[in-house]
Amino acid sequence: MERILVTTDFSDNSASAIHFAKKWAEKQNLWLEFVYVMQPERAREWDESDFNKFIKHETMIYEEKLKNFVQSAFSNENPAPANSTYTVITGITADNTIIEYCNQNPEIRFICISTRGAGGLKKFLGTNTGNLIVKSEIPVIAVPSNYDVSKFEKVLYVSDLTKYHDEINKVISIATPWKAPIDVLNFYWPNEDAADEILRQELYAKDYEYGFSLKFFPHHVSNTLAENIQHYINENKPSLAVMFTQKQRTEQTFWQKLLNPSKTEKVSFEIQVPLLVFKK
Repeated sequence: MERILVTTDFSDNSASAIHFAKKWAEKQNLWLEFVYVMQPERAREWDESDFNKFIKHETMIYEEKLKNFVQSAFSNENPAPANSTYTVITGITADNTIIEYCNQNPEIRFICISTRGAGGLKKFLGTNTGNLIVKSEIPVIAVPSNYDVSKFEKVLYVSDLTKYHDEINKVISIATPWKAPIDVLNFYWPNEDAADEILRQELYAKDYEYGFSLKFFPHHVSNTLAENIQHYINENKPSLAVMFTQKQRTEQTFWQKLLNPSKTEKVSFEIQVPLLVFKK
């Protein structure tokens, strides 16, 4: 059965990802795998056998701690999920260890991780969440630590409208179990032609039997793209934002435009709704 990997560091901030993942798994028919990354220190006098014994002992302790922590996040009214497993993995860095584990377990379909947001671009990309978004081939769901998961009413799909045919079906597959409408958001640049909104609405209605609302806005050079998107999220309050990253680094892609402002500008991209990121 396909799984969603939910990572936790035993902090209170990670509880939002745990609760979101439970609802996500129920709607997407996924098995839950809760994961903690253990980063043990090896004593100089230990040989390989000593170190392996230490790892085995610590793994047993942390597996029990992980199970207790996850179950403590729930209540009698909202019980812990039954279809779940608890896994402790060992590595030097959490992000690379999670990616390697996912590569070895192809049944993992999503990674879910909580985030506290960040006060600047470098700080954001320095977090495990940011590193997973950049590096992972598996879709990553970043859930704000203070997010209320009680409602799921609308999906925001942020798109540059290139190859959207390949992307939109993935967005539909996410929104359908929730019966949530989809807003398609596009910011066009000063050197680009403004989209014909009526024509595009007709094309979407013709090609897809799903409820779309297309939103087209000019990108003002005084703002970063991240700021424009965040303003839209603050105003419209979607339940989930979906974006697609570009693997190629040879040109400035949509995602790079989002995360790479000018050198003199520091971006505060405080994620206020869960962000689901796919690789193109």
